[in-house]
Amino acid sequence: MSVCPVEAIEISPVTGIPIVNELQCIGCQECIKACVFNSIWFNKEKNIAYKCDLCSGNPRCIEVCPAQALVLEELEEVSDE
Repeated sequence: MSVCPVEAIEISPVTGIPIVNELQCIGCQECIKACVFNSIWFNKEKNIAYKCDLCSGNPRCIEVCPAQALVLEELEEVSDE
């Protein structure tokens, strides 16, 4: 979040996870380079960074996965490693 020059990454009040404010993003891609989880992508069509927002707390991908291979778990602690 701290590498964004326009503070376009904020904590979602719904899910508590970082999200990209698409209206504020300038497409510099600094967040993509800095993300240790590789969870931010670049949308070339919109020229902005993109990050999953967990469908506002109800991830659709989990619902529709035919193999039930996806789960949503809360992390107790996130390590810098």
